[in-house]
Amino acid sequence: MSPGPSSDQAASARARRWQVLSVMVLLLAVAGGLALALGAFRSKPVGTLSANGIRGERETTSLLRGVPYDGLRLGRADAPATIRVFADLHCPICRAHFTGSEQRDIVDRLVRPGRAKLELRLLATLSPNSAVGRTAVERLALGGGEPWRLATMLFYNQGAEGGAWISPDLLRRIGEASPGLRGVSTTPDGRTRRLEAETEALRRRYDVGGTPTYVVTRAGAAGYDKVRDRVFVDVARELERKVSP
Repeated sequence: MSPGPSSDQAASARARRWQVLSVMVLLLAVAGGLALALGAFRSKPVGTLSANGIRGERETTSLLRGVPYDGLRLGRADAPATIRVFADLHCPICRAHFTGSEQRDIVDRLVRPGRAKLELRLLATLSPNSAVGRTAVERLALGGGEPWRLATMLFYNQGAEGGAWISPDLLRRIGEASPGLRGVSTTPDGRTRRLEAETEALRRRYDVGGTPTYVVTRAGAAGYDKVRDRVFVDVARELERKVSP
């Protein structure tokens, strides 16, 4: 007969089992917390409700009031830093950014003082329906309209990820709530395709793998910094560190 395990070996085995169990419990707790957070991003309505059922017009107007814009840029053209925002209109974490305190903090702390300008780069990786909204935003940018206003209001009125919620009816009602967005076209043309090709080239250059992602470049400086928006990360503070010399 072979000798049984010593008391020290048995104690060591029990300790290892407890360690494995503790790690599994921790992973389940983290996964549960993230699931709850992401579920909240998807389901909780945000923004003041307009008479026609559109949310966020009041908050969007307050956010953008007095901030200069041109094309995809929000902020002063001579700002020393550029923050390119890569987002998808179907992304629930992007919605949390655009409709929450992060967007407000970035605009108030970096854009209004002229420390940085934002540049909106929409992707359509989560749903073909994302491309419909992206085209509408790009048509506004190319036609002298307010693409940041439309993008922000689409995030306030985001539907189910992967669904066909960006529709002519939604865009019509957004235009009713915010008259500057009336009659927005969703028909792509040569100019929007060139803009999308430019965005794709930037995505590849900066190795953007998910949304939202923020890429910071500074005038006269080589290289770039990248910040991914994740749950429990203060993105505005991280961007402020990247923007500061």
